[in-house]
Amino acid sequence: MKKIFAAIFIFLLIFYNTNVSAETVEETKPDVNIQVKGNIETGQDIQIFVNVQNIKNLYAGAVKFKYDKNILKVTDIRKGDLIDKKDMNIFEVGNEIDNDRGIARFKGFSCLGQVKGFSGSGTFIVIDAQILKKADFHIKSIPLQEEPNDENNLKIQLVDNNLEDMDYNFKGYNFKFSVPADPNSKAPVSSKTENKDTSVKNSQNNTENKNSVVKPSNEVSNKVSKNSDRSEIKAIVKDKNEAADNNDSKEIKDNSDSILKDKNKNISDNTVNKENLYEENINNSNKNSSSKNIAASKNNPNLDKIKYLILIIFMIIVIILGLKIYKYMLKNKN
Repeated sequence: MKKIFAAIFIFLLIFYNTNVSAETVEETKPDVNIQVKGNIETGQDIQIFVNVQNIKNLYAGAVKFKYDKNILKVTDIRKGDLIDKKDMNIFEVGNEIDNDRGIARFKGFSCLGQVKGFSGSGTFIVIDAQILKKADFHIKSIPLQEEPNDENNLKIQLVDNNLEDMDYNFKGYNFKFSVPADPNSKAPVSSKTENKDTSVKNSQNNTENKNSVVKPSNEVSNKVSKNSDRSEIKAIVKDKNEAADNNDSKEIKDNSDSILKDKNKNISDNTVNKENLYEENINNSNKNSSSKNIAASKNNPNLDKIKYLILIIFMIIVIILGLKIYKYMLKNKN
């Protein structure tokens, strides 16, 4: 009986040590970051590097990049120095570039034979591209995503020597382009006669009203209620009707119509932007939650191990009870 309990204790000790070592391996994630070299100007060539640090046993991998075809044109996508070593035999699937759809793929590679794979730091993938238009663009990724999208537009798949997908920490790239102000633009100068002084003053006042309406249009749609918007529009209409009685009614009328059109356009555009932003936030939250669920399911293999451990202990207890019952029955027969 002592031997049986000693065997159970040794089994539990080995299982616990294996479990602790597995958790230690899972906690060490490789770091992936994006580096862009080149001048971000129209017509210039750039290189995008997918760099990996502190990776262990990289056995296979693939990359899929989604980009704006009006901003970038990808000319090549290939493996980097991390997986380009002479002492390791690998098989490459190849690449695929579709600039009409804005998709570039490094279809994948795999090590050959019973090897651990690549470890260390280096460049995993290199993407050559040309700037078609100087505008905002970004490169983002989340682990274990199924397909790239407009927000997380880079899918990176890293597989270890146990053929399990690897989690990673990611640092992306974001380019923001700001249009510089035109220093040559000047306000028009009026050369009215004294008889037109009244018209000039009214026109200037009307222009100030236009600026006061158009300038905060984006804030109005977010902070001011619909009733205040309607009251502003009514006030502009009232000013237009009063100005129609003056000698320069035609000029003020045209300016007022322009104000109304700009106001309605800004309100409708902002409403559409709100709806699009709301839908985009919902889609992103759903995708992020599904990705988190996938990562959580892969990072919790201990539940299955605990179930197996409980089952094994239960079977051992049943065997011990059976042996005791068998010995008791033999004693009664004798």
